[in-house]
Amino acid sequence: MNLQIIRDHLLLCLGDRLALIDTGAPMDIGRGRATELLGARWCPPSERAAVLDQAQDFIGAPIEWLLGAPVLERCRLLLDWSAGRAHMSLEPVAVPGATRVPVGFEQRIPRIDIEAAGRTVRAVLDSGAMLSYVPRAATRGAAHRRAVDFHPMAGSYETEVWRVPISIAGRPIELEAGVLPPALAPLAEAAGGWIIGSDFFRARTVVLDYPDSAVLDGPP
Repeated sequence: MNLQIIRDHLLLCLGDRLALIDTGAPMDIGRGRATELLGARWCPPSERAAVLDQAQDFIGAPIEWLLGAPVLERCRLLLDWSAGRAHMSLEPVAVPGATRVPVGFEQRIPRIDIEAAGRTVRAVLDSGAMLSYVPRAATRGAAHRRAVDFHPMAGSYETEVWRVPISIAGRPIELEAGVLPPALAPLAEAAGGWIIGSDFFRARTVVLDYPDSAVLDGPP
């Protein structure tokens, strides 16, 4: 399978259509069009297709599906950012030199432990997020840029962006992190203030292994 990266979003090519890979979504979403996935017909519910409209307007590419927890819970999904390659399997997938990162789930959303400012905190792993998000208290100094992001609950919004150093299973990462707007305060509270977006996947080979409650973090 081909993997496209557009505006730091991970998009799986299924035939001639694109699916947004969103670990932050507890559901799959479609437009009524079926495709073959994992050896079976896949046609996710279309009641929330407006979310796809918002996503494609922001990303700038037509999106046919959102691939969330229902599919990911059944399989292993390898994502190779640099090579533009993806592989989906019902069987375990090995990545030489990968580090196993344990994953817990709350309401079907993956959460991982990260080290930030000398302490361990629980964070949501959200492949559907262009930016990472942190509590205001985790930002230091002046923001180095501003960015426009969007969420279905708030539409498009602007945020300042900081570089925030963390580590995950011993790997140092410099997050490109914003602070969620007041309209998304319930989301921030549910996430404990920490959302790790596409920073985690950038220039890596990563396997989402929900059946084994793990993410395999491969070398760059």
